[in-house]
Amino acid sequence: MSLRKPGRTAASWPRLALAATLASGCAAAWLPAALPGYARIEVLPAIGGERAVQAAFTGYASPDVSHLVIKAFTVANSIETPASGQNGAIALDIPNASFSSKVVLDGLARNTKYRLRGYAYAQAGTASADLLSVDAQSYVDVDVAADDRPTVAKLSVQLKARAFSGQATGSLDVRAGNVTDVGGEFVTSGGQS
Repeated sequence: MSLRKPGRTAASWPRLALAATLASGCAAAWLPAALPGYARIEVLPAIGGERAVQAAFTGYASPDVSHLVIKAFTVANSIETPASGQNGAIALDIPNASFSSKVVLDGLARNTKYRLRGYAYAQAGTASADLLSVDAQSYVDVDVAADDRPTVAKLSVQLKARAFSGQATGSLDVRAGNVTDVGGEFVTSGGQS
């Protein structure tokens, strides 16, 4: 005896079973949208150098960065909270050689807004003295939807300006005329002010 009805193919049976399950009021917990921790974000990091004010002086650039740490935070009502997964805080440590590759943050909750922050370091480790990135400019907000498609994001990491210290020497040649002190500035000539 066959349960097949005329006009129905074997391919339509899974759809019929799903329709019957939903029509009966059963929660379809096995659907991908209902699985917690199933979402993922594919991240492409982009290291941006600081703009130099002086043409002869260069700021930090991608080769100056030893590694990049990407940390995930959840954002709700403008409050940022570190995101956590099965193994604790969600973070990736990416070596300089992999900056041009896409990386994946997996095991994320659906229907959640994430803030991904990038921290660029000059040396191994995470010492604040080695931090080269500007925190306020090195993040991207990503909304993870309820479906099973991966979310793709570009994380631009802005690097700090290099500290600049310089000295200059000069001379002043006063020819015929007068030099007048107008308050606070002194000109010395031959050791006398």
